[in-house]
Amino acid sequence: MKKIALLVLALISCICCNLDDDQGTQFEFTGIAEIIVPQTLVALQKGDTLAIQVHYVNPSICHSFDKFITTGTANIPKITLLTKTDEIGCTIPDSTALSSATFNFIAGDASPSVLNFWQGEDDNGKEQFLRLEIPVIQAP
Repeated sequence: MKKIALLVLALISCICCNLDDDQGTQFEFTGIAEIIVPQTLVALQKGDTLAIQVHYVNPSICHSFDKFITTGTANIPKITLLTKTDEIGCTIPDSTALSSATFNFIAGDASPSVLNFWQGEDDNGKEQFLRLEIPVIQAP
């Protein structure tokens, strides 16, 4: 299963690299540093939306948020954050505070959903995730 997940991530990475347009837009996966959810996380019903604040460090001052990419299953998705830059070779680190984006989770079936937010890889190449379990109940 881990090999499949790595293969999917590698495939997405290749696809993203091929999305470069003639102006030289480059895309890069960026690890998620933290997620912010309401302190009192109540159970959602199918179709409800939960806005999750996601904080990350841009790879450089030239990068900006592009989109979230979701892979995996409906109840256990893996969420990765993609940044982009139009400035080729920009390597000036972004030492400012964390940047943020909002991930809108839409509740599915009446069972808990476990969201895995990709943080990057550890020194051994193992993917690291921030895990969030969201209770979902059946509508009355």
